[in-house]
Amino acid sequence: VNEYRFPGVTLEAVLHRDYPQGSLVSHVLGYVGRISESEEAMIDPAAYQGVRSIGKIGIEKQYEDLLLGRPGFAQVEIDAHGRTLRTISRNSATPGNTLNLTIDADLQRIAREALGNQRGAVVAIAPSSGEVLTMASSPSFDPNLFVDGIDQQTYDALRGLEDRPLLNRVLYGRYAPGSTIKPVIAQAILDAGISPRESVYCPGWYTLPDSTRRYRCWKKTGHGPVNLHGAVEQSCDVYFYEMGRRLGIEGMAPNEQLTQLMQTLIHAFARHAYVRDRPAFDKVAESEGGWAKLRLKRLRRQRRRTRRTRLRRKKRSRRAPSCSRSGGGASVRWRRAGREVAQGA
Repeated sequence: VNEYRFPGVTLEAVLHRDYPQGSLVSHVLGYVGRISESEEAMIDPAAYQGVRSIGKIGIEKQYEDLLLGRPGFAQVEIDAHGRTLRTISRNSATPGNTLNLTIDADLQRIAREALGNQRGAVVAIAPSSGEVLTMASSPSFDPNLFVDGIDQQTYDALRGLEDRPLLNRVLYGRYAPGSTIKPVIAQAILDAGISPRESVYCPGWYTLPDSTRRYRCWKKTGHGPVNLHGAVEQSCDVYFYEMGRRLGIEGMAPNEQLTQLMQTLIHAFARHAYVRDRPAFDKVAESEGGWAKLRLKRLRRQRRRTRRTRLRRKKRSRRAPSCSRSGGGASVRWRRAGREVAQGA
């Protein structure tokens, strides 16, 4: 109504993403942000007409193609002052797909409250389906800060925090999977006909036949005699070492039901299956022997790390047992990306 009072000024409606849950599920959903120059060179200009943002991380990035939709347009006739006189033609926009997450908001909130201000992660998976019910990483951040572009000062402040709230500890935190496999092995023990009442003595360590190497239990003093119920309840490593040796590789997955359960758990962890009706496998899993190749790749990477660690230890052991630094500064030289770099102190 008052547009005539502001010559040269027009109102334009734009799309704006809002995250009402804020930091509760920020690492799961991710966020959208302004399209960068590098992203603009890779996207289809026709598909992003009138769109200024794109998924950066999380669900927003993974399912950008499904969430995008199709832009619409209207051909209008305007007067000399830019006012719309009539609409000649219109092509309505098509909204993107709706994704139904398996994340339980109430359970997610409980997990975040349990973590408090501590650094850590909580994941809860439905054993029957592999659906991820909770995927909490702490500390977290507010994704709304990134929607319209975050200023450099705020971004540097987030990155500079010691707790690293931008780090998704569920996906990138280096936590050993540990005892999550024990219920699967327990099912294999029952399927093999071994009595759940049979006890195994746990002194705090385990040795294989004809071997003196000790494999430690998490409880150094040992659990004493434990049966299946006690081993699961107390997470006794020695019990499952012994039963795993008896069962063998083939005995741990003797039937289709157990194999399916193991695959469900593996896929849920490896592919972070927190979206319903998503493809079951990625490119690694689709290729023949994909999981085996991935495992081999990780083993090779681990061996390289081990070799580097041993070399560093040997170098340190060759140094003089004592040394002194006096006066002036010390300088260190090394090579990085083919260039020699000097650092002085």
